Amino acid sequence: MLEAIHEIAIYIHRFHNLDLFQQGWYQIKITMRWTGEDSGSLGTPARVAQYEAPDLGSDDVYGVWRIDDRDHSFSTQPFRIRYARQDILLSLMVSFTLQGPCTSAVILKFELLYTPVLENRSNIQDCLDNIAAVHEFRLPPKALLGLHTYCPVHFDAFHAVLVDITVHVSLLRNAVYTSSQKVPSGLTANGYDVVRKHDKSKQVMLVQALLSACEILTEELKKLSQAINEPIDIREITPNELFGLTPSSHLETADAEVSGKVLSKLHDASEKAIGEVDFHNDAVLRRLSEDKLLKSIDLIGHQAFTCGVYF
Repeated sequence: MLEAIHEIAIYIHRFHNLDLFQQGWYQIKITMRWTGEDSGSLGTPARVAQYEAPDLGSDDVYGVWRIDDRDHSFSTQPFRIRYARQDILLSLMVSFTLQGPCTSAVILKFELLYTPVLENRSNIQDCLDNIAAVHEFRLPPKALLGLHTYCPVHFDAFHAVLVDITVHVSLLRNAVYTSSQKVPSGLTANGYDVVRKHDKSKQVMLVQALLSACEILTEELKKLSQAINEPIDIREITPNELFGLTPSSHLETADAEVSGKVLSKLHDASEKAIGEVDFHNDAVLRRLSEDKLLKSIDLIGHQAFTCGVYF
């Protein structure tokens, strides 16, 4: 079974009131979960950053953001809406950590909380329990390998607002859980071989998916470098690093699970960039040992995360 740990960062830039029907205090609450899973599979807020200084002299923002450990939610500071076309600059980043199967999608849930204008501001936080509207996004499994995109939140026709949101997804770590090396009772040797081959097929699929994500991010970085006319140090992975091969090892006897033919191909390409070697070839990857596949998954995942930091 393939499981991964993802970091999903949500940047809340601005709350723009198009035409809310009611004046009062509002707040945005964010949670995330795996699709079709129970409450035990919620994302956990891990980091919060105020990336721009708020307007301390404004009366339209009161209090601070908060994290609720009971439902693993993040809530912005309360802000007051007085008129149409009003802008509230929040400039917040909250990062969630989410662990689960690589084949499931993730639901991002945004709730708009409301309470009328109160004479005593100290009670605002306690009164913000009325959910005025809800907006949800679905992140497909492919997006969880690496994503940076703008996601405007509109809620509904009765709560006409625009919340400028940017979502950044990074793959932090992945793990492959395989069966014990001991053949379970009631399972024949042939049946056990089928299970092992199935597990290894998933590992190969994950390596290929991570390679695709890494290549996409690298191409986007090159485009960004050209657009801003500034060099960006993009370190590419060599075959030696990817599969743990050294020049001296090429001269030794081939590994039991790596044929001499594969080693020869990798040796010829050892000084080339990752894009010049067909690492998406199933036959090449399936001949690698399980240990080298797992090390490759960690290395490529780290490379994809490093590229994603630039965004």
